[in-house]
Amino acid sequence: KELGTLAFRETAEPTYLWYDGTVRRYLAGDRITDAKVTELNKPEGNRQDPDSRIYPFKAIAGKQISDAVHKFLITPKLWQGFWQHWDWHKAAREGLRVAGLAYSGTYEFVETVAYQGLNHEVLPKERALSCAQCHASLAKEGSCARCHQSRPDIDFKALAHKGIDFGELVKEGHDATRLIGKTDYIDFKALGYAGDPIEVGGRFEKLPLKARVQGDREEAPSSLP
Repeated sequence: KELGTLAFRETAEPTYLWYDGTVRRYLAGDRITDAKVTELNKPEGNRQDPDSRIYPFKAIAGKQISDAVHKFLITPKLWQGFWQHWDWHKAAREGLRVAGLAYSGTYEFVETVAYQGLNHEVLPKERALSCAQCHASLAKEGSCARCHQSRPDIDFKALAHKGIDFGELVKEGHDATRLIGKTDYIDFKALGYAGDPIEVGGRFEKLPLKARVQGDREEAPSSLP
């Protein structure tokens, strides 16, 4: 009752977003829009920004109390407040008074989402995803040379297909059956691509596993328009 209903999921796929290292945070009093979910800490970045990278996040979805008239999230008083008397109006009024915001007297619950970077609860590197588990086209190819520079000293096929065996996770008792054989782990269209960037083109002509050297000058990969 104190925390509402919490739902956990095992082997959940992360939410992949462009991220440049900065976050746009919701601040007390910011107006919310009924038509969309309120993002509490939206990662900034986009496909056109060379400093942005595709980054995995844990998306924590929920519902929070808001002022139905003023259209902002309410910070209710919980300790020595709602968790004692279970009165939302009283908790909203007391919480907003501390925040220096007016309460209209009418509340409603709205959908929100917070993003947490996946920097803990991560499997060992031996169980990382392989290239082919995100790029379906690599399942039938012998190398990653479409994007990466070809090098005779690297077995690209082994690199592309060496990844987590979800079948082994199932044998260990984990709920991972739906992931066996999956080759589209990342939704590239949601990231702004027309499809798999290996097939439709990415941001760079060649990805620098090791930059090419011409004379004494190191040549960086050129950007696509």
